[in-house]
Amino acid sequence: MHQDPVHRARPAPRLSTRAAPGAPVLSSLLAMGKKSRVKARSVEPYAAASGADGAVGPRQPCPCGSGRRYKACHGSSAGAAQTFVARPFEGITSECDLIAMREIIAAATAPLELRPGVGDDRTVQLCSLLPMAAPALSRADGSIWLGLQVQHGFGDPSRDLAAVLLKALGSAPGEGIVGLTDDPGEGPRLQDLITDAPFDITVHEDFGYWIGDVDDRPAPRPRRWSRRTRWPTPASGCPPSRRRTGPTSAPASTCAG
Repeated sequence: MHQDPVHRARPAPRLSTRAAPGAPVLSSLLAMGKKSRVKARSVEPYAAASGADGAVGPRQPCPCGSGRRYKACHGSSAGAAQTFVARPFEGITSECDLIAMREIIAAATAPLELRPGVGDDRTVQLCSLLPMAAPALSRADGSIWLGLQVQHGFGDPSRDLAAVLLKALGSAPGEGIVGLTDDPGEGPRLQDLITDAPFDITVHEDFGYWIGDVDDRPAPRPRRWSRRTRWPTPASGCPPSRRRTGPTSAPASTCAG
């Protein structure tokens, strides 16, 4: 029987088994990455114990307790990385006020009471900000102004403040700006130099406390100029001997007749 070509069954489409260009390369790269991860996991326990007797391996935790590997801490060619202290003023009674002066308040001061034996003959005032963001000022009267908002930072603001304070106490009165140029390293912290007493903080409306103790000097009187001491303006077309030097309503080019 002849079948109508319209109702003739069409063959099902065949799925191509040919992979797209680049697919074998991609699959091989994924396999290589998986193998490398497995190899790293299997080698790491042995690499951690590869150090000699009494030595620390490069992948072992650093003995300083920073939590980093030895090769990224004290075993690095650049030296140990700076350790960040989350609460540098922990233990100080006015810890919150101290943080506010360092981070929020623009102009505030508070006297610091030092421990016995630390700068007995000099007074110290803590300031939120000093001119040019100076770490400390050794003033002519012997007092020390210690700044909180500074440009340097070596991981522990309490240790940095203590290093600046000791350096300022060892300077001569009137030396001016005292600061740090390098990491001070291990040393006392601010908690070790001051007494544990609440701060008596004074918030200022502006930075007038920078010059609050400067004597007011009368401003020099302005020089009074007279008509005869006024420098004459050369007039075009007039000889110098016949220029008018006094006030006149005539134009500047008018000559004396």
